[in-house]
Amino acid sequence: MKKHVNNANQEDYLKVIYQNGGLDEHVSNKILSQKLQVSPPSVSEMLLKLSEEEYITYTPYKGAILTEKGAEVTATTIRNHRIFERFLYDSLDYSLREVHTLAEELEHVKDLDFFDKLYNFLGQPETCPHGSMINKDKIIFEKYTNPLTSYEVGSIIQIKRFDDNSKLLEFVEKNSLGLGQIAKVLEKNEEEDEMIISINQDELVIPFAFALKIFVIPQEN
Repeated sequence: MKKHVNNANQEDYLKVIYQNGGLDEHVSNKILSQKLQVSPPSVSEMLLKLSEEEYITYTPYKGAILTEKGAEVTATTIRNHRIFERFLYDSLDYSLREVHTLAEELEHVKDLDFFDKLYNFLGQPETCPHGSMINKDKIIFEKYTNPLTSYEVGSIIQIKRFDDNSKLLEFVEKNSLGLGQIAKVLEKNEEEDEMIISINQDELVIPFAFALKIFVIPQEN
């Protein structure tokens, strides 16, 4: 059986560090405390432990950055999460929001050979139901990285990926957004922190906070 981090709590810390830029820069204790909803002393204690086990480099008053070892473990956790999402969505008919919530729990299964077998059983899918890459190797790579906010009024775009964010996925389901949809940017209101797009002649207001987590590619007019 392959090596694994000692517990799910450690994996959650590493994943949050990654999600907040921890591959390239330090993530502060304050951010980790807010994201994980734990006390600052608990964060400091865990970061010291992760540093001792060489999953992160921890600098007091600056925070934590993933080591190569930590990045590899995090990539495995994210891959496991996405494989489970694919299974739950394709085989058990769970919704986009539901698969994310369930996979948060299931990703911590210790038998990593199980995930390889499930991945092969599913036909080695390229992406999870949200459009994020399921990488074969222990690397973190995304094919679609341009957020909706990077496009100006008049742009025609195609939706390719949604970030794994519960509030975003709830918004996506409520408004029937889907991968592959073609949309036009109608307005970009920085004062109101929102964008307006049209899909099949229906207009939709999207807060910038969500538009930053919707990744798209350009389409020809």
